[in-house]
Amino acid sequence: MSIDKEKLKELERRVKKYKKYGKIVWGGIFSILLCILVPIFSFRFAVEAMRLEPPITYLEIVVTLLGFVVWFALLKFIADRASMYDLDDEEWKAFYTNSILDNLEKYFEAKTKGFRKDYRKNALKIAKEFLSCMEKRWEVGSFEPVRTYRDTISNLKKNMKFRVIPYIKDGDDKLLRKIRGIMYTFSFHQLRLEHLDQLNTPMSQDLPPTEQLKAGFSEQCQRYFKAHRILKHSIVVAGFAVTSIVLGYIGMTYVENLSMEGVWVGSITLFGILIGVYFTKQSKGE
Repeated sequence: MSIDKEKLKELERRVKKYKKYGKIVWGGIFSILLCILVPIFSFRFAVEAMRLEPPITYLEIVVTLLGFVVWFALLKFIADRASMYDLDDEEWKAFYTNSILDNLEKYFEAKTKGFRKDYRKNALKIAKEFLSCMEKRWEVGSFEPVRTYRDTISNLKKNMKFRVIPYIKDGDDKLLRKIRGIMYTFSFHQLRLEHLDQLNTPMSQDLPPTEQLKAGFSEQCQRYFKAHRILKHSIVVAGFAVTSIVLGYIGMTYVENLSMEGVWVGSITLFGILIGVYFTKQSKGE
């Protein structure tokens, strides 16, 4: 590895802290969305509003707003804590390349198939996270003088997506050794144009592509939402809210003796279940 194990452990510690605080912030943001969307979209609120009967008093409004202010201040504090552990681009590159390399080295040293499979899966997971990091952080604008750099970065992302990651998943030892050599070289290089070009060459020559490299519309959409997770999660949460409302309306329309209170509770419960399942799957996929 290009860095010693102590340095890698320090980077791992910072990454864990960064992700931990980041998840807390995300959880706080969506808990606020839950508190806002459920009353707004609930049928009870709508009916009371149409009857011109305020569901809450002015004092309750002030207390609620103060609660949101305190909550946002707490989230801001946690976000600042997360930024303390954030890595710069060189450190992210060093963390991911050395982590992949470490797992591939352990893969070849392992004596049992079970351990080899575990190390390869770890390398695959880290490689996917590395690609996600590239798509999120390594963006070059449309300014013409940097077009060469943009093309190089784009080719590097494609090589990771269509060559490195699929072959780590396949588990062919011959190709895994080539990937280990590429990651070893990558770990030493700085993020400079000439170094990235030197990485693209062995990736393109030694690892045949697994599928067509040209990204279609659906793939471009997937990449966009990976790089803009806030927008993705917001759309999903809004969709869950609308789904809960529609199902509640259907229940209120077609189910006899169903009270407004039952519709309100059912919509909130369904919304909470959908949100819980979605973010549980998201956390497992990260």
